[in-house]
Order: sequence, then structure tokens, then C-alpha cells
Amino acid sequence: MARAARLGAIALVLGTSAAMAFGASTQSAARSLLALPPVCGLNGGPASLGGQNTVQAVDAACRREALPLGWMVRAVRGQQAPSHAVVDSGGYRFLRVSGTGRAAWFVNELRSPIAPSTGTLAWSWRVSRMPVGADLRQLASDDAPLRLFVVFERDGWLDRTPHTIFYTVGGAEPRGYARPSFQSKKLHILRVDGDATLPRWHESVLDPFADFGRIWGTPARPIVAIGIMQDTDQTRGTAEADVRAMVWRPGEGITGSYAPPQTAPRRPASVP
Repeated sequence: MARAARLGAIALVLGTSAAMAFGASTQSAARSLLALPPVCGLNGGPASLGGQNTVQAVDAACRREALPLGWMVRAVRGQQAPSHAVVDSGGYRFLRVSGTGRAAWFVNELRSPIAPSTGTLAWSWRVSRMPVGADLRQLASDDAPLRLFVVFERDGWLDRTPHTIFYTVGGAEPRGYARPSFQSKKLHILRVDGDATLPRWHESVLDPFADFGRIWGTPARPIVAIGIMQDTDQTRGTAEADVRAMVWRPGEGITGSYAPPQTAPRRPASVP
């Protein structure tokens, strides 16, 4: 991800979505951040989704958009964006991202920022192909099949790089591995729990505001954008990953996802 962490040059944009929650007890209060459009029926109309409502317009949904409505893709400079599509398989609807030697952000900006408070970010993901040789501990192999990133409000209009946490699906790194980005101390990498070599759905629960305080030692700022990223531009390997839900659950808290970095990485001289 060395060349892929320049968030300051990106227009980060994140939108609203339909009701999807991790458990009935929180469904009414949960705020879904991933709006997957309904499947188009054979007659051109939206297919039934078991009585669930969606916020998507019928005509937009039936064009089979490659991304949830309101999301945008931004390829990393000099790279092609991975392939991406909304897929229905095995009774699930999900966003699939895949590519070889590619890198891009898939972003959507929150119309209403999430103010610092007690709350958790839950997401459901799986990986069917890991880029061979990827290792978050080395610049030359810093690739990942999937990263969920959380962007916080800038410190001021002169601040070009907002504080951002990349919750990253890793490989051989130890559990809880964390470090500053090779690009900037305002970008931080956290390896999410879960064995990506098992091609099944993983349910991860994150605490971005608690993590912000533990990482940077200051009060957290509002969350203004959330997105996902896939990058295989370092190893030139192949990755394929799916995301089926992304939900903000207010009023819930955990101890945070952050662990101190195992080593303090040196910023390579070749990296601007």
C-alpha cells in the first residue's frame, strides 16, 4: 500500500444505505453504511428481498450498478482499479472486489458525520484469494485483499492529510499487529482478527473512536468518511474479497481494536 496511502489527494465521499444490522436487538438504531441495490427481476422490476425495503430508486437499481448507489471508486495514481460488482450468491448480496496488480479506494462520504461517541462499526467480509507474498510488515509487500478505512475530520483547512485508520485483512502477521503507515503518522494500519485463509464470512466489530485515542493520544474527531480498499500493486498478486454489510451501532462500546506496533517501522528514503 506504499503508493496507495495518499488520501489527501482524494475526494472522499460516503453515503446512506438500507437497514442491515448484526442482530435484531440493534437493528432499529443501527446506521447502515453499505447500500446494496436490489436484484432486478426478469421483467425488469426489482426482485423481492423478503419484505426488506431499500433506499435505492428502481431505475437506478435495475441498471445493475457495479457499486452501491452513492459510492465512488478512485484508482491509485498510476494503477488500474480492481474489478467490482454487486453479486448475489448463496442467498447473500455483497460487493465483490478482485484484481491482479491493481489498487483503488471505494469511498462514500457521510452526509451526516458521526460525532465522537460510544459506538461500534460492524462489518462482514470474506476473502477467497489472498495476494501471494503480501506482508504488512514490509514496504515491498504491503498489500491487502481488503482494508476498511475510517476517515476523521481534518484538524483545519490547512490539514492536507486527515487522520485515517486502515482496518486491514492481513496474512502472516501476528494477531493485533499495528503500525503507522509508511507514508504518514496520521495514517495507521491495524490488522483485523480473522483467518483470511478460511473462505467464509467473518463478522468483525471495531471501535474507531477508542482506537483513535489509543493511537494518537488525543480526543477523537468526527468520522466523515468510510470506505474499502484493495491493493495488490506491490506484490503484483491476485486478490478477491467480498463485503456484505457495514453498520454503525451507536451506544455500544468495546475496548478498542488497537494494539501497540510490534516494531517502529522506518520510513524508507524512497517514499515521499
